[in-house]
Amino acid sequence: MKREWGLWAKLKGKETGFGWDPIKKTIQASDDWWDAKIQENPDVAKFREEGPKHLDEMEFLFKDVVATGVGAWAPSEDINDSYNDRYNDEDTGNEEEGLEDELNDESTPSSAMRQKRRKVGKGSGASQLSTQLERIINVFEEEKTNEIAHRNNVPSISTCLAVLKQLPRLEVGSDIFFIATRLMAKRSNREIFMGLEDSALQLGWLKTHSLADVSGS
Repeated sequence: MKREWGLWAKLKGKETGFGWDPIKKTIQASDDWWDAKIQENPDVAKFREEGPKHLDEMEFLFKDVVATGVGAWAPSEDINDSYNDRYNDEDTGNEEEGLEDELNDESTPSSAMRQKRRKVGKGSGASQLSTQLERIINVFEEEKTNEIAHRNNVPSISTCLAVLKQLPRLEVGSDIFFIATRLMAKRSNREIFMGLEDSALQLGWLKTHSLADVSGS
C-alpha cells in the first residue's frame, strides 16, 4: 500500500497543468507524457488506465511520510500503535507543561483550565485519528480477503477440460477442441467459459477464437 502511494507520488511529482480523468481516476495527460513516464519506470504503467484505489485514504496515511520520511513505520509495526504512540508522546509533553504551569502559578486557575482543555483536545484528536486509521485498515483487509476468495474460486484447468469433453457438438480432437484447451491455460478465459454456463453459449464463445488467438499462449 505504501509502495503504491510512493509510485503515484513520484509519478505526479511537482508537475502542474494536467487534467483529471474522473472515470479512470487518474492523470489526464498526453500519450507522449505517459510514454516518457512509463519508460522511466514501467511500474507506473498501470496508472495510465486506472489510478490507485482508495486514493484519499492513501494520501491521508502516507503524504507526509513519503515527502519527508518523518513518521515512517515498518511493515511489521501496527499502524494504530505507531500513531497512538506519537500522539501519546505529545499528550505527555502537554501534561508536563500543565503541571509546571500549575506549580509556578497556583494562584491563576485559568492557566490550569487552559492546559486541561488543551490536553482534552489533543486526546480527542488522537482518538479520532485512531478511528480513521482503523477504518482504512479494515477497508484494505476486506479488499485483500475478497481478492483471495476470488482467486480461490477460479475454475481449475482440469475442471474446464472435463466440461469441454462433455460439451455437446464439440468433437474431441477437432481443431476447435485443441484451441479450447489452449484457451483454458488463461485464468480469465476459464472464468468466462465457466461463467457462461449454457453449453450453446460456451460453444459459441469458443468458435469466436482461432489458432492465431492462442499461438502465443
